[in-house]
Amino acid sequence: PDQVLENGTVVKHLYPTGIFWKENQSFIINFDESEISLDNKKILKIESQKASILNASGTLQNSPYWYTIPNNTDEYNRVADVTQFTDSLTKTGYTTERGFEYLPELLKVTYADDANNSVVAEPNSNSTEAEDTSEVAASNDEISNDNIAPTEEAVNPIDNGDGTYIASVVP
Repeated sequence: PDQVLENGTVVKHLYPTGIFWKENQSFIINFDESEISLDNKKILKIESQKASILNASGTLQNSPYWYTIPNNTDEYNRVADVTQFTDSLTKTGYTTERGFEYLPELLKVTYADDANNSVVAEPNSNSTEAEDTSEVAASNDEISNDNIAPTEEAVNPIDNGDGTYIASVVP
């Protein structure tokens, strides 16, 4: 179930339908609209079991994205953030159209209902804060982890050479 924090932000645990990074363009996480609707939502933080990525550049077709244009020196260059996050994920393949593909895993998504509000997630913090730096969300320690599945398995994808993969789970 969704958890609504004191400041109105919402926390939801769910599996994405796809995770893709086309380098020199953008990193995208696809979510099924029957699981979550991200229309007019501001994505503050997405957490895997080992890493997190903050403040999506935007959302298109129910998919938060982060720009990764390396020649830019502003908000369009989130390469370091995306690299840090994807290093915690299992890479499953590459296509010219979508770039690197990653194995979907249970993610914790924190978002605000109004895409134009001033709530942002702060780096190196367990909370989301407004631009005036007043605390507006509970710390992660206060959020129930009851719905988080253990992720101790390692997935070893094997390329069949024909564009398909075999993935075996090793406990």
